[in-house]
Amino acid sequence: MANIIIRPSWYLPDNRVTPERFFLNRRKFLRQVGVAGAGAMSLSAIGCRESTAADATPAAAPKTLANVTPSKGFPATRHPDFNPAWTLSEEEATATYNNFYEFTLQKDVHRYVGKFTTDPWSIDIGGLCDNPMKISPQELVSEFGLEERVYRFRCVEAWAMIVPWTGFQLSKLIEKAKPKPEAKFIRMLTASKPEQMPSIARVPDYPWPYFEGLRMDEAM
Repeated sequence: MANIIIRPSWYLPDNRVTPERFFLNRRKFLRQVGVAGAGAMSLSAIGCRESTAADATPAAAPKTLANVTPSKGFPATRHPDFNPAWTLSEEEATATYNNFYEFTLQKDVHRYVGKFTTDPWSIDIGGLCDNPMKISPQELVSEFGLEERVYRFRCVEAWAMIVPWTGFQLSKLIEKAKPKPEAKFIRMLTASKPEQMPSIARVPDYPWPYFEGLRMDEAM
C-alpha cells in the first residue's frame, strides 16, 4: 500500500529549518557582531518589525519617555520621543500594500475587506491574571487615551515603510489585567470570521486563527 502524504501549503520542510546548534549559539554570535547590528539582525530575522530613531543610536543611554497628554480621538498627539525627522511613506502605498492572510495571500488586502465588521468589537482578556475582562476598543481609548508614534516598519521580504501609528502603550493594558506572578508570556489571538475573512475558508489547512506571543518583560 502506498502512503501518500500531501503537506499543506504553509508546511516548512526540514531542510529549511535552521540547525539547532546555530540557533542555540545565536546570542554568542550577536555579541560578536556588536550591539548595533544585533538588534537589527535578531529582530528582522524573525519577522516584520518596527523601529524608531533609537535604532540609529544604539549606544545611547536609556532615556525616560517624555510625558504626553493622551488624546481621546483622532488625530492623536505625536509622542516627541517617537518623532524622528523621517519622511513618511506615501499613504497610497501604506494603505494598499499589506499582509493579512485572513483575506488574501496577496498584498491587495484592501480589495477584500468590504464585508469586514469592526464595530461592535470586543477583546477578551484572561488566563493567569487577577482581572479578566471583556472590553471594547472604545472603552480602552476612553481609559488610556491615544498617542501617535512614528515607526519604521521593516519586513523580511526586504521592503520597508515609515508609518505613523496611533494607539496606547501595551503595558497599560497588562497592568489593568493584573497578571499573576507566575504569568511569563502574553499570547495574542486574532479573530476568526470565515464569513468575513475569505482566506480562512479558501485555505482551510492553515492553522487559523493567527496568534503571536511576547515574553512578559518584552510586552512591558
